Amino acid sequence: MRIQATSFESLDDECRNALIDIANIDLLNWLTKYKYLYSYSSIKPVGKPSIADCFENGVFYEHVSRFHSIYERIDNSFESQVEIQEF
Repeated sequence: MRIQATSFESLDDECRNALIDIANIDLLNWLTKYKYLYSYSSIKPVGKPSIADCFENGVFYEHVSRFHSIYERIDNSFESQVEIQEF
């Protein structure tokens, strides 16, 4: 789903707030709370990894990019911990 240009500022603000919230919440709860935001801020080409939808009309939305990257790192960290425990 492509984001409307006027929504990028709101999305960037939401991502900034999520990045602030990361210091105040358990990481697993943070992942759950902001899964919708990760999904909304992602472009998911079939068969390719997800990328941040952080550019619009030549404007780079830094908080969207940072949020997407941090969310993926934390999520991957939890996934690898689960795989190790299952092994």
